[in-house]
Amino acid sequence: MQTQESCRTGSRVYLNGVLTVVAALLALVVIQGSVGLPGASEANAAGRSVTEAKGINNPADQRQTMINELRRMNQRLDKLSAKFDKGAIEVEVVKMPNSERASRGD
Repeated sequence: MQTQESCRTGSRVYLNGVLTVVAALLALVVIQGSVGLPGASEANAAGRSVTEAKGINNPADQRQTMINELRRMNQRLDKLSAKFDKGAIEVEVVKMPNSERASRGD
């Protein structure tokens, strides 16, 4: 019976040691957060600012940017269409590609 008691005592000592280490680490995390030491929250915030610099995170701003780009594209298409209507663009076919219709005799 002496061996079972020593095993239980050894288990309790080990368990108490592990729990003490866990408690100390949790206390360190709490202290780090309250004092304001650099940690995961600052790193996470820095990561967000990098993504914000690369793109638009606000959906409303993103939509407005898309609308502005579509307006620019419409203006360019209007100019191109006006050139076609005036006949300012001439198309000259140098070599006609073979098509299926030509080979069938349609």
